[in-house]
Amino acid sequence: MLRRQFIGRLGVVTTLLAASPSTLLAEAPFAAGDARNPVRIGAIASTTGLAQEQGTNWLNGALMARDELEKSGLHVELFVENDQTNPASAVTAFHALASSRRVSALLGGTWDFLAEPLYPLVDRSKMPFITMTNPVELMPPVARHSKYIFTNALGMKATKAALRKFFRVQKPKRIALLTPAFAFTLAHATVVKELAQELHIEIVFSEEPSYDDVNASLKTMVTRLAKSGADTVCVFFSYEFLEMLTREMSVQRVDLTLVTSQHLDAAWKLARDKSPYRRAFGIYPAVKNEGFKRRYSERFGTPPPVYAAEGYDALMVLAQALSKGVNFASPKSTLSVEGVLGTYRFPADSTEIGGGDAVVMTTMNGVFEEYLPQRPSHPEPPTKRGISPDRGQKKAPGQFPDRGLSVSSSH
Repeated sequence: MLRRQFIGRLGVVTTLLAASPSTLLAEAPFAAGDARNPVRIGAIASTTGLAQEQGTNWLNGALMARDELEKSGLHVELFVENDQTNPASAVTAFHALASSRRVSALLGGTWDFLAEPLYPLVDRSKMPFITMTNPVELMPPVARHSKYIFTNALGMKATKAALRKFFRVQKPKRIALLTPAFAFTLAHATVVKELAQELHIEIVFSEEPSYDDVNASLKTMVTRLAKSGADTVCVFFSYEFLEMLTREMSVQRVDLTLVTSQHLDAAWKLARDKSPYRRAFGIYPAVKNEGFKRRYSERFGTPPPVYAAEGYDALMVLAQALSKGVNFASPKSTLSVEGVLGTYRFPADSTEIGGGDAVVMTTMNGVFEEYLPQRPSHPEPPTKRGISPDRGQKKAPGQFPDRGLSVSSSH
């Protein structure tokens, strides 16, 4: 209900129109952001279909950023189109936003196959575009070579660094891999295989479960997993699959260390039996701004889920860039914005912006918290930064959020 209220208030576009995209921004950059000339940003979000969870998460982050900018005096109009987790609908949504709504920048591409048809359209239109969920390693050349296409998703390089540190602490000897044949999941599987070779860990079991018949094959798959001799299972799939897997593991009394990507918290919240999660770990972006975590929890009643911080930063950065008149094709117009995931600079050195690091999160102590296996060198006792997924806080009336965001620019 809360999400529908937000989207309704912002005027979600429900009629999709096909038209030619505009080419406003790069040819004639302009300053905007007052009440008469608001910043106009389009969002192509998956609010229905299989990618609904991730699409809603980053959209909520963008909505939060939009409202905070409004309170600070920067006026932003956010127009939202639902791609229904369908590539053809994503293309139609692009044309509607670029032509009918005449937006100056875009957010979108919840999954890789939803972003790919948008890349050539965005590059031809010279419209700044940030995808919040697709690592740079999964982007095709047309996206990686464009001056207008960016990602602030957690990259595989950062993921690999965090996972290497985790493996060195946990010291697994035999790993099982469960990864369906999707680009995102296979990229994670590749990282695990590379680290296994580097750290002399044996891969004893590997399977690519199908999303369509996972229910039928789950029991047999867990039985084979139990017989594999693995001490750690790396699962890169949806949170629904993760919850079903842990449930079946509990039934068959298969007790393994569980490593996954950015779906641990959602699966844990969904699970009625929490016992399989006492040795569960997930790789997440390092959200460096504690104020953002608190404000998100106050607003939505839950800690920031996967991609919420990326959506927040993406809208914040694009709005600031448009309000400052940044020309993304010119090195003479510069901008530096401190986001909750890192520092964003334009002109960007590469398609990957934000400079985000990865951290390992865990549910081993009954709260979703950062895994800190090593004691700090200073004498102060360590503090937990976790929060229960069911705990929300009410916002005090009239309280203005401390965004902790600094902006500097020159033209």
